[in-house]
Amino acid sequence: MLEIKKNRISIDHLPELFHGYNSPLNQSLDIIQISKDKWTEFIAHLSQFNQLPVDETHTEINNLISNSNYNKDASLQAGIAKCYIAEGQFIKAIKTLGFSFTLLKNSTPDAQAFVILEMVNLLTVIGSRDNAIYLLKTGRSIARSNYLIRLYDYYNIVNQLRNGNFIKIDELINSGQYFKANNQFATLAFHYKNIGNAFGKMKDVNRESLYYKEALKICKKYNYSHIQSAIEHDVGMSYYRAGNMRKAVKKLKTTANKAESHYTKAYILGNMGFIYYQKKDYQLCSKLFKKSLDIATKNGVFHLIPSTCFYIGKSYQSISNNSLASSYFKKGYEASMEMANHKFPLKGERLMVIHEYVKSINSNVIREKEKSFPFAIDKTLEEIRGIFKNSVLKFLLDQKRSVADVVEYLKISPSSFSKIKNRYKKFEDTSTPIEVIKFFEDYPGLDWNNLNKTFEAQVFLFLNNEYKYNKRQLSNKLKVNYSRLVTKMNKLKEEEKK
Repeated sequence: MLEIKKNRISIDHLPELFHGYNSPLNQSLDIIQISKDKWTEFIAHLSQFNQLPVDETHTEINNLISNSNYNKDASLQAGIAKCYIAEGQFIKAIKTLGFSFTLLKNSTPDAQAFVILEMVNLLTVIGSRDNAIYLLKTGRSIARSNYLIRLYDYYNIVNQLRNGNFIKIDELINSGQYFKANNQFATLAFHYKNIGNAFGKMKDVNRESLYYKEALKICKKYNYSHIQSAIEHDVGMSYYRAGNMRKAVKKLKTTANKAESHYTKAYILGNMGFIYYQKKDYQLCSKLFKKSLDIATKNGVFHLIPSTCFYIGKSYQSISNNSLASSYFKKGYEASMEMANHKFPLKGERLMVIHEYVKSINSNVIREKEKSFPFAIDKTLEEIRGIFKNSVLKFLLDQKRSVADVVEYLKISPSSFSKIKNRYKKFEDTSTPIEVIKFFEDYPGLDWNNLNKTFEAQVFLFLNNEYKYNKRQLSNKLKVNYSRLVTKMNKLKEEEKK
């Protein structure tokens, strides 16, 4: 749990993905111009938070930026992170928010709550739901500004609506009235967008359309182009859910063409591809997803790469082009594992593309009793164990809801989990080898002890073969006692014969 002392929290108790960023990015401030709508929205928030006029807030920010003092200001760093989020550059956003929080050592609880709210925004977008909910509660508990408290309540209501708690819709409508009275029209537009989405889930098409129209009126009046594109995307998907595919595709195509954000454009093209995937038009599906992938790859929108590769691969798989399918699954796997190294959750299409890549490997090789573990070559037994154990725990944590679920699955105690994590902490940032995931999926349901025993037995057999059955060399490489190694190898050979 997050430790709250005197209405403050420590960076050590924030979600792990924000740890370790103690210096600013070597960044260009061009991101502010690229995402100027989001920056304007940020200034409006900061104005309310500081209880200063918008013009005065803007002038103060410009003064800080002009003499490079923005690298010392936590709120400005959070604003830059907001721009990165808007453009889908989530890794840069994570690093910027992590650094931002380190600047808050002598700040007020409200300043912490202001930065934490942007962390919640990011966690929600990348699908780290449990962390987002937890930070929502924490930030809300330390916030003192009525404006910040209202923002936290708004995020909380939206989260509950997304989970099907539609009784909250009146609270969201009332929340919108508060932001309207405070002239926070960008936030009001998002309120109307989310209200429209909720009515859409409730199959209330008339009120869904009504709130989308109200949101679009605000966007056109105040030139909120980034919000307008997001709403028009929702309108297009609403047409699709209603069964009007022609109208949906036309709307989405128009919206993608005029979207200014690379992230929004790639996302919309991906959803168009998904529509054709559902209709089993794999040629058009792969064409649209390839366009999305090209935009995402060129513009650092890594978040979308696993899902686009998954659907391109599945499309090729559906027309029996397994070689091309496997190449896209591999690309998606590599992107997913890179994101996992930055502590992104392995969920949804990120996890699905990993499964497909593992399956494609299994279908292309003869399943031998002695499996291949190239990551273990030239490593000590301690290093091999550390990488394996960290990889398994990291993989399971991304798929289970909590540590409690993981320890139950592995049949170990919470204290054992903590000891394992602490003992092998130095391997946390090591990339997860594909052969570890493949091994884990080949042995579903094994408890922790049997999983490790099975793995070590197979690694010893693999390395014995790799080192040309030279047990002295194997002993030296693994840094284990020679006589114990010989005893272990003899035992393994006996078990092989059974």
